[in-house]
Amino acid sequence: MGFVHKLKLFIVKEPIVFTSCVIGGIGLILPAFVRPILDSMDSSEAVPQPSLNKVLEGMTGKKA
Repeated sequence: MGFVHKLKLFIVKEPIVFTSCVIGGIGLILPAFVRPILDSMDSSEAVPQPSLNKVLEGMTGKKA
């Protein structure tokens, strides 16, 4: 029995375990591709922080 046959047998007998392994593998490999993409984007600009009064106005609906 070759590797492909054993893999097919595993998929048929344990579909949930196989799916979990695939999702885990994607989770392990994804940062290798996403991090360079994020680093290449120009995200060095700092976002201005709103004042506390504006935050409270937005949360309560009342003007301070």
